[in-house]
Amino acid sequence: MIEKPFDPNAPVEPAKAKAPETPTTRVEQQRKKKQTVVTEFKKDVKFLWLYASVFCLVVLALIGGSYVVQQRIHAEVNEYRGQAETAEQSESQAQSRLSNIQEENKSLKSQLESAKTENETLKAGAKADEALIESGEKIILELQKLLKIDRLLQEGNRAEALEIFESIDSSILPEDSMESYTYYEERLN
Repeated sequence: MIEKPFDPNAPVEPAKAKAPETPTTRVEQQRKKKQTVVTEFKKDVKFLWLYASVFCLVVLALIGGSYVVQQRIHAEVNEYRGQAETAEQSESQAQSRLSNIQEENKSLKSQLESAKTENETLKAGAKADEALIESGEKIILELQKLLKIDRLLQEGNRAEALEIFESIDSSILPEDSMESYTYYEERLN
């Protein structure tokens, strides 16, 4: 029962007189008390059943939720395992490719070294060929001078032939041309 706040201007109710207590009223009061206790106990049992039902539903929901979460976790774990296996396969393939590339690199290095050696040999040969060509060009130049001397002598231009003869380097002339050289030397001296 809700009590009203005290109001000094409110009319005062006269006090009720208590009825005298008799054994019947006492029994009746006890019976009413028992009935109130039973009613309250029934209410408490209803609330207890309600709370127990709600608790069971919450427990079932938690069990169902944990099952769903567990299934997701298992699915993710399996997915990660698959990704790990794929990564391991990729790594082994990459290692295989790396070893193939390293072998190919070694092979190419050895080919490069042999090509360098061959290049050096060819360079040395080219230098020798260049020297031989240069020497051949000098010999051809000296032989052309001998031919020019012959033509000048046939034309009767002895002075110019002598001048050209003196410019010839006889040390580079081949042996078969030395006869011509000595012939012109005797003719011009």
